[in-house]
Amino acid sequence: MECQRAGYEEFCSGMGTWDTYGIRIKWTDPVAPGDITVWRDYPILVKVCVEVTPASGIKPDMIMANCCTNMKTFCNPCGTWKDIPLLYQNESSSEGDYGLCRYVYSMSLTPTVDDKFKLTFNITWRNIIIWANNALQNCI
Repeated sequence: MECQRAGYEEFCSGMGTWDTYGIRIKWTDPVAPGDITVWRDYPILVKVCVEVTPASGIKPDMIMANCCTNMKTFCNPCGTWKDIPLLYQNESSSEGDYGLCRYVYSMSLTPTVDDKFKLTFNITWRNIIIWANNALQNCI
């Protein structure tokens, strides 16, 4: 995981990026940090909403949104920490207050075992990583 983040400047919760770059994580589902119970073989929809200012010029395709988890799934059978890319959801995205744009990204994950696991979210834009809370912090 550290190797993938080499060369990036990291921020938590958009602190430091909103005033400078006009980008932050607005909300996540499930809420990060937080805890919930999910069941093996039942899908969970994970979402992150990214808010950007009109002046930033940031478009949805310029952002990579990820769910970072050690959940054992079909795409992560070993349950190691992995960034799972989330897909942009045009129909869920909108223009909010004061012309701010909100881009929603999501993916359905299905745990393949009953176990405890961790989950958080991050977005990357240029050479910046913004974490929803803290890197690899427990959410589920």
